[in-house]
Amino acid sequence: KEPPKNSNQAIEELRPITINPNALFALEIASTYNIYEKIDTAVEFSIKKNENITKILKPYGVTEKKIFELDNYLQDENIFNLKRDIHVGKKCAVFINKTDSISELKYFAYEINTEKYLFINMEDSIYAKLHVRDAIIKSKQIAGIIDSSLWISLENAGLSTNLEIDAIVDEITEKIYPWTINFYKIYPQDRFKIIYDAKYINDSFYGIEKVHAAIFSHNGKDNYAIAFSEKNNDDYEYYDQEGNNLRKFFLTAPVSYKRISSKFSNSRRHPVTGQIKAHKGTDFAATEGSEIYATADGIIEKADYTSANGYYVKIKHNNTYSTQYLHMNKKSKVFWQKNNIKPGEKIKQKDVIGYVGSTGLATGPHVCYRFWKNGEQVDPFKCVLPPSEPIDEKYIKEFNIERSKWVLKLDSILYEDEINIENATDISSLRYP
Repeated sequence: KEPPKNSNQAIEELRPITINPNALFALEIASTYNIYEKIDTAVEFSIKKNENITKILKPYGVTEKKIFELDNYLQDENIFNLKRDIHVGKKCAVFINKTDSISELKYFAYEINTEKYLFINMEDSIYAKLHVRDAIIKSKQIAGIIDSSLWISLENAGLSTNLEIDAIVDEITEKIYPWTINFYKIYPQDRFKIIYDAKYINDSFYGIEKVHAAIFSHNGKDNYAIAFSEKNNDDYEYYDQEGNNLRKFFLTAPVSYKRISSKFSNSRRHPVTGQIKAHKGTDFAATEGSEIYATADGIIEKADYTSANGYYVKIKHNNTYSTQYLHMNKKSKVFWQKNNIKPGEKIKQKDVIGYVGSTGLATGPHVCYRFWKNGEQVDPFKCVLPPSEPIDEKYIKEFNIERSKWVLKLDSILYEDEINIENATDISSLRYP
């Protein structure tokens, strides 16, 4: 039975768990949508399966005619499409005020994402707008020592939310050091320091604005990373202390892999045929369906299938280097069609070109990564590969100033074991290995 319109009982029966008639609580919810006025009741809820805008608003006294007018208004003003753009699981909020004994819907808000929301004034004349919340930027710094994993060491370093830990892991492994550090072979007692700006919306972490500088000490070597832009804009790269670009011409691997199951070899017994022959590629064992990346910029030469290679892509990077990626799964062909992965098309480093599979002569999911230099198949791990473009000479002085500033700040951050030593009152009591 549909609840009667404009009834307090109807509202309480509709979503009894999320209702809180306390005016102070209602004002707290309202403030997240930039509403700073008296609100009697606020209701927050997530959209359920088979709910549409009519089912959401009708129990609050909004007629189908007004919903129709609202939808037309939003589309005419190119603001929002209520029929197409409201999705299951997204958060909504309604704000209700009492006039005498009648409860009336005043505002409706729909969360598009943490940063953006649709706000609708449901009073006599409809008003709607897409709002973008202002983010607060907080400067932060962390230091950690790896015991078992990078993720756990970040948690131990004081990051309290999984979202922020994941964001930092992504910055370190995907944006700053993927060309210089193999994160599948990090060592206990590897350590790191990071200086970054974090974005917060409604007091909750939203994302990384920028990592200014970092140091990752890996297997005894200090790997500095200093953000620098020759154009003084957001198009920056990361450089080491000598001004060398950390972004190399090639990625170290085309996939997030579990292990190298077979190395480049001039003599190997094939796991399927049993024949002893050369294996002129590197096999990266990975999870079925994982994304496969182009290891460098280039032009696609082939995206095809053979009985031995399975689904594969070959890329020409320049007149010297070419790469090939074998044994992709069947879904890769559909991906190629949708994303224009075909001969003659340009591709950028880290672009997805397919998914891990075991098509062709393969016993399990992996990528066979083949590498050509001057027309000869070689082992990329034994080649001296080309670097990225260095800093232009006319910006070296400016870079040196930035480098000195951030290296000084990094060096002033102490690791936990250094703090313990600095805080020790009796140095003679310390035991050293």
